[in-house]
Amino acid sequence: MVRASYHVNPDPTIPPTHPVRIFPGWVGGKRPHDAFARNGRASSIQQLDSNPAVRLESRDGHDRPILTALDKIDEPASLRALRTDIQRLLPSADLPKVVLEIQALTRFADAFTHISEGQVRVTDLAVSICAVLVAEACNIGLEPLVQPDVPALTRDRLAWVQQNYIRQETITRANARLVAAQTSIPIVQAWGGGEVASADGMRFVVPIRTISAGGNPKHFPRERGLTWYNGISDQHMGFNALKNISVA
Repeated sequence: MVRASYHVNPDPTIPPTHPVRIFPGWVGGKRPHDAFARNGRASSIQQLDSNPAVRLESRDGHDRPILTALDKIDEPASLRALRTDIQRLLPSADLPKVVLEIQALTRFADAFTHISEGQVRVTDLAVSICAVLVAEACNIGLEPLVQPDVPALTRDRLAWVQQNYIRQETITRANARLVAAQTSIPIVQAWGGGEVASADGMRFVVPIRTISAGGNPKHFPRERGLTWYNGISDQHMGFNALKNISVA
């Protein structure tokens, strides 16, 4: 059994109760090339001839692997009943209310500081920050969140918060708090340790002229677009989202 040592994460935004695991053989905290996985891939290649689910077909002078489709397994009645019970337990809530609840649990809005780094005294600042985050995340603008009779949701307040509090460094600090908070949830720890991840990209057509968009004959025959490339860990937390010019 491989045991990990621990050290305190140098990021001050992550509580010291969430150390980083370092496994034996890691150099400078980095994972070495996994020889076991390499040997496993070699063994799988050697077993291709005896695997009835995989065959090679020659097309245009190239060998292409063909995978046999899996047989459909009917869902048992107990699984359908479980799905119904779970859906019944899930509450119906508006997105702004969900964000406010997460704020109450994690206090992530405390990571958003004024651009002048001064201590600005404003009541219900967290409510304003959550409203601006919802507006930007949903790309709907501030207008749908404006409530003139609520001081924290007036148009002037939201515009002021957007200009002075929402920036890359504060979003990064807030994300670190959310990741640390999620890691402490028991079911998340059962999902995995955060060392395994998968990555994929989503392609979008960009209707305006921008240097971030590129041509792609396969996905955008007559238009330009970009690829939103994101990773997700085995703890179901996204990270390292990148905007790439779509050329492949």
